[in-house]
Amino acid sequence: MRRSLTPPQQNPRDVYTTCISNARPATFAKLAAAEDDVVDAADQFEAAAQKQALHTLGHLNEQPANKADRERLAKVYERRLADKRGPGRATYNAIKAASALCPLCTIGTVSTIDHHLPKMKYPLLAVVPVNLVPACGDCNKKKDEHAPATEEEQTLHPYYPIQTLFEHPWLVARILPPTADRGMVATFSVSPHPEWPPVLAARLNTHLRVLELDTRFTYAVVSELSAVSNLVSRWTAYGLTRDGINWMLADQAAARGAGESLNTPMAALYRALADDDWYINGGWRSLIEHVPPES
Repeated sequence: MRRSLTPPQQNPRDVYTTCISNARPATFAKLAAAEDDVVDAADQFEAAAQKQALHTLGHLNEQPANKADRERLAKVYERRLADKRGPGRATYNAIKAASALCPLCTIGTVSTIDHHLPKMKYPLLAVVPVNLVPACGDCNKKKDEHAPATEEEQTLHPYYPIQTLFEHPWLVARILPPTADRGMVATFSVSPHPEWPPVLAARLNTHLRVLELDTRFTYAVVSELSAVSNLVSRWTAYGLTRDGINWMLADQAAARGAGESLNTPMAALYRALADDDWYINGGWRSLIEHVPPES
């Protein structure tokens, strides 16, 4: 599902001072007064992220205490980093360009930047580079203002990967035969390794739920299901046996799940197809439900 990315190397203090450099004198004075607090918040974020403990930063929520100061800090991102004419735009461009494919879902194209901890709740982190993640529009919208209050509520952060997640398949697809109301579909869920702690399983489910990936993955693999059915039809015409079809699908699963792609929806789909007797024994001939994309 998620791929790791090298954390941005830009210094938080340098990014912040660059962003506020062209502010009018009165605004600059107020923003400059918050510089050390921003740097301190950045240090706390990185230390907590390294420990997979961003839920412990609740004390930074809605800081500084003055509402006007919080709004001013949030606008540093909007007007001075993300704005095409802002002095910090080079940092925005560099972070956005770090990945063409959204690391949060692996199915969307990067089109924006997501605040891992939302800027309106954590304005001190509004332009802290390690809090800024290249993302697709869907992930950015779905994640919205999500902020974890517990360890289980943390979504996955691509700059701070949990390496064990790349060692075992935990994203599971299931092929549902057609019914009177719909065609064949693939559904997705989390099936963690039995030796993993419960909190990790909870985090995976949180990531899936917050970004609505179960539904989005179902939509994303519709065309692939059609392509696979066409392939199996050709393999059958060429005389490939049931065991041969199983081997071909398993080989596709291995190829599409290499390395950090192990838990992408395509890898999970092919694993499910290779393991599904109903599908291999003729279910591939069934009509596929072409679910409409989300509006």
